[in-house]
Amino acid sequence: MCLDFTKLDKAMILEHLEKLTDYKKKEDPVLGSKKPRDAIWATFPNKHGTLIQKSLLEFMRCINGWDGKVEFKFVTDSSTRDAFFDNLVFNKDFEIAILFECKRNIKNVSAPYEENFKRYEEICKLHAKDLTKELGFSGKNQKLFFSIFDAYGRGTNSHSKGIRITRPSDLSKLFPSCLSDAWASLEY
Repeated sequence: MCLDFTKLDKAMILEHLEKLTDYKKKEDPVLGSKKPRDAIWATFPNKHGTLIQKSLLEFMRCINGWDGKVEFKFVTDSSTRDAFFDNLVFNKDFEIAILFECKRNIKNVSAPYEENFKRYEEICKLHAKDLTKELGFSGKNQKLFFSIFDAYGRGTNSHSKGIRITRPSDLSKLFPSCLSDAWASLEY
């Protein structure tokens, strides 16, 4: 398999899984408190987006030549001050960087998020040289892309609403096929 699992931070993944099912005991004024087992599963839908984001990054970092950062922010001027991307992955040998915004299902995204996506796309176009320079790229063929990773979405087209959409089935077009296989293993 082309994934180098020695790079995989198993302890971090286990820690995130534990936090995913961590819950704060809250008392409902009408129904009372939930049993611990029920409360754990009630927290899952609210927290699993972060697990998607971090799992995707960990798998990508296991591909030879690729590295990345989670919750990446870069500031070149006041227009980028509050730009905050879920994942940045890059390959210095190929001089390619991809900024991913991870969503569970792009069809269910509200209008304010859609505006952010357009803004992020524009920031990537305007500041590609600044970001690739920050990553240490030195060649003339540097590429920076923005894409939304639509983890569970079905049937969205690849440029929905003018923004590049990457679905799990598209991962093998961008990365070695073992990444798609690894991601598919999470769906079972």
